[in-house]
Amino acid sequence: MGTIVILQKIETKELALEFFKLAFEEDKDGHAFFVLAVVHGSASYLPDILPTWQKTTQH
Repeated sequence: MGTIVILQKIETKELALEFFKLAFEEDKDGHAFFVLAVVHGSASYLPDILPTWQKTTQH
């Protein structure tokens, strides 16, 4: 596990707020600084869409 698990509740909230601020930040022309922001395990409750894409998308 990473070091995030040792943070106190308020520190975790501050980290989350800073992460989202940075993740969606744009320059003066409206261009994103980041293409992708990943939170490990955050979509673990969702089904795997790759098998569906494999069946429905031509190769």
